[in-house]
Amino acid sequence: MTKNSRQLEATSFHEAGHAVACLLTKRKFKFVTIRSDDESLGHLKHDKGFSLYLRKLDEENSFYRPDELSKFLKVDFIRMAGLVSEKILLGKYNHIGARIDYKNWVDNSLKDLTKNLSIRYQKFLLDYTNEVLTTERNWSNIKAVATALIQNIKLTYAQVNQIIVDDNIKSLNKS
Repeated sequence: MTKNSRQLEATSFHEAGHAVACLLTKRKFKFVTIRSDDESLGHLKHDKGFSLYLRKLDEENSFYRPDELSKFLKVDFIRMAGLVSEKILLGKYNHIGARIDYKNWVDNSLKDLTKNLSIRYQKFLLDYTNEVLTTERNWSNIKAVATALIQNIKLTYAQVNQIIVDDNIKSLNKS
């Protein structure tokens, strides 16, 4: 896959959204990249041990147990952060460009939920993710990481963390 400049920008914001969401939920990752492959225009490589918390209604780690819900919410927030970041940038959802994230969310995260709960949870999660990512600090962090991705193509967790620290210091100095 080749990218034009608009696709490159959208992809960098998409992947930056995932990276910032990981930091916000205290989830480490190996790297984030906007290098294309056969399946996507970019991706974030999770650390070993990252669990997707697949929902199973008949097991202990059920979505219907309030004490387990935070695990699901964190993973789903990370999954949707790319899609939502693109929406903030472009003004519309890019279900085609974010098809893998969206398909994984529907196939894994929404699996086994009643239709009513699934619809309400989808709306809540998209609204919540949008609210979190559009705060001044978080959107500034996403822009800083997206800019660095365009310049470097691939960033490690440590590099993303440092970009965010630097961006937050810059913001504080402006105040």
